[in-house]
Amino acid sequence: MTGDGEMRRTLVIMLVGLLLLYLAPGGLCQGCVASFSSGQVALHILAQQASCSDPRCVSANGSTINLVRLLEQKFKAELQNIAIHGNPLTNFYQLSLDVLALCQLNGRLSPASTSALLSPGHKKYYLGGQFSVDTAAVAILAHICLQTRGQPLPPKVYKKIRQNVQWLVDKILAEKRRDGEIGNIYSTGLAMQALSVSSSYQKPGAWNCLQTLHRVLDKIPQGTFKNPMAASQVLSSLENRTYLDVSRLNCSMDPDNLPLSTARPTSPTSRLPSIRVTYTVADGVNNTFNDSISVTVTQGSIFFKVMEVTQDKDPSKFSFTYTQSSWGPYITSVQGLQADNNHRTYWQLLSNGIPLSQGAGDYVVSNSERLEVKFTVY
Repeated sequence: MTGDGEMRRTLVIMLVGLLLLYLAPGGLCQGCVASFSSGQVALHILAQQASCSDPRCVSANGSTINLVRLLEQKFKAELQNIAIHGNPLTNFYQLSLDVLALCQLNGRLSPASTSALLSPGHKKYYLGGQFSVDTAAVAILAHICLQTRGQPLPPKVYKKIRQNVQWLVDKILAEKRRDGEIGNIYSTGLAMQALSVSSSYQKPGAWNCLQTLHRVLDKIPQGTFKNPMAASQVLSSLENRTYLDVSRLNCSMDPDNLPLSTARPTSPTSRLPSIRVTYTVADGVNNTFNDSISVTVTQGSIFFKVMEVTQDKDPSKFSFTYTQSSWGPYITSVQGLQADNNHRTYWQLLSNGIPLSQGAGDYVVSNSERLEVKFTVY
């Protein structure tokens, strides 16, 4: 086992990339942090804690921000939206992150209400008919935190939490593939974290950790985890750590700073060839439009680049908006048609009719590929 100093370094590397995703060149500002979703604030808290900074006293343009209090407010707003509309402002993946962060920082949280909130449900743990391993994994980490944070739980709440975890573990194990992946390669990192802290809920031999580990290691040289979010989720498992270790740090034992450096971009030595792809935008809910175009982009271009090129060619049909998420750009509207959590609608990315596991900012397109952004109900 590695020492506390090494654990801190692992967690800093694991989480600081998430923090940097939201930092403006001038640092944090009160206005930009206030605009974050609840899950983004939760990730900020975990990143600050992992780097031995107090999330309750974060510097921002000459003032300080209490991120824990901010998350409590945003979590309350999520619950209010559920009470009114039946859905959170974001999704249950972010709600699970909220619970995990608040639990580890001893924020205001009711274990009884939380166990009911994260109980089994199709609307909570399924996306487009597919079980969300990512959401289930973070929910397990959140439940385990509630079990182990040192405050005795009422018997009914303890039983409910165990029932929730058992259901979630069984569902994750059902998504295990023969090659060791769980769900897909991008959800495997979180699944490894969740399964490693819930062994008492698994039958002997239900999960081969080494097989999954080898599968992840095989994918690393291919650049599969170049996205900071993907890297953060898998790195902890490679070091036998989880997000639960954030609250177990002893910063006084290792006060040294971890130097971070940014690699300088290199210029391409030669011009890359061009490829041609077909791009379609479709309203799969109301069937109000279905428009296609063929465009040329540079080999190695990402999905998002194709969207930009088509928007420039014909804004009336291919205009879009997006927000920056922890996984990169998240498409919020096309042709003015807005995704809406209250109506459970989103813009789905597909290649040759198959939903993508990567986002628009990561997926590299290929020659003659049929790309599609489709308005969908989850």
